[in-house]
Amino acid sequence: MRDEPQARGLSLASAVLAAVLANVALAAGAGAGVTPVVEPGAGGPESLAPTLATRDTAGLVAFVDAAGSLAVVDPDTLEVTVFGSGGSRAFFPAWSHDGTRVAAVVAGPGSTWVEVVDVARGELAAVVSASDREPVYLSWSPDDGHLAVLAGTPAQDLALDIVDLAKALGGDPAARTTLEHGQPFYWAWSPTGRSVLVHRDVLGGSALVGLSPIDAFEVARPLPSPGAFQAPAISGSGRYVAYARRDLAEGRVVVVDNPELSEAGAPLVEVVHDGLVAFAWRPGHEHLSVQGVADTRGFQGPVVLLEVPGGDAHVLSSDEVVASFWSPDGRWLATLSLADDEEGGRRVHAGAALLRVQARLPVLALRFVEVESGRVVDAGPFQLSRAFLSQYLPFFDQYSRSHSLWSPDSTALVLPVVGRGRGPMLTVVGVDGTSRELVRGDMPAWNLR
Repeated sequence: MRDEPQARGLSLASAVLAAVLANVALAAGAGAGVTPVVEPGAGGPESLAPTLATRDTAGLVAFVDAAGSLAVVDPDTLEVTVFGSGGSRAFFPAWSHDGTRVAAVVAGPGSTWVEVVDVARGELAAVVSASDREPVYLSWSPDDGHLAVLAGTPAQDLALDIVDLAKALGGDPAARTTLEHGQPFYWAWSPTGRSVLVHRDVLGGSALVGLSPIDAFEVARPLPSPGAFQAPAISGSGRYVAYARRDLAEGRVVVVDNPELSEAGAPLVEVVHDGLVAFAWRPGHEHLSVQGVADTRGFQGPVVLLEVPGGDAHVLSSDEVVASFWSPDGRWLATLSLADDEEGGRRVHAGAALLRVQARLPVLALRFVEVESGRVVDAGPFQLSRAFLSQYLPFFDQYSRSHSLWSPDSTALVLPVVGRGRGPMLTVVGVDGTSRELVRGDMPAWNLR
């Protein structure tokens, strides 16, 4: 189905698209297919709508509105700006690190492309498209100079393309580099923005984990024996790399020195795990959260915190966690876990629950864990949108690095909550357990600036 490109593109189980990107067409200019429309919030007069040319974008939430258009909302005033002229549908918008632009995959009749919108100016900045490509996911480089775009073609595997935005806006045909192919394909940007830590062909005979420059694919120091995990992770300081490897029948999450900086020696920290595992670095610390250590069915399970390089570990959550997200300040870990089944009071296996999303949305419990004190805030059960459950949640370890659900001040999370008899509503849930509704919409991402 065209309305679920991310799920098809990143899935471990499906054979997705890839090959060579022939030509990248980039068009720049104000309003080229994008019409900014400012809608005042329910509580404010139209005169409060901001002037787009000088708009302050700090703290805005990007999302997809009920009509499928890319939009942003001010959580305080509820003013909504819609970008789009109809006839297409956007997916999972991602903010640039400087907080001025949003990039999103957009699908229209017979084609899919990437749009970059300058939210501060209220105009379309660039369109990235090609007749033989179907983008499925994207992320900004740390310096906002490049977009890494995962795309597919009828060749049935995935390609990772690097788009130089400055060259693209200047019409340079060398703006796009096809870095490498694989199926599936995950990555993390190096803090330098000049390389990516890739994980290609998960659990396949050609599985590869290692750092490559973005101008040409070359993994000079591949990490040994890639195992059962999806997205690799580089610590905020850039000193360490986390991945999972297989040693005979045993899986291990390991932390090694960043091979971009030095020769990776013996693992500094390691922990045994079963099944698929997911992990993320705690902002501002050399601590790694590891989810699913003791689960054989997927990365559902308790979350453990590992200290690097000492190796001390303790349990952050003993719930059946299906996704977890660090706050920008590293104080909180938000967890989504399986709530009791309404019919029998039993916990439902995560994989089975997610496979049933077309028929019945599972209920997930949101909790906030304050790391230093161990305090847990139970924010209550929520039914989340089908797109979030089927596309974001199975790949949360990748999406959470490019699409923040957290507010920039680390006090709240934004989620697409489904109520009775209506579409999803963007809902802000505070670390104090309170919640409030914003506007109807889906696929939110909070601007961290």
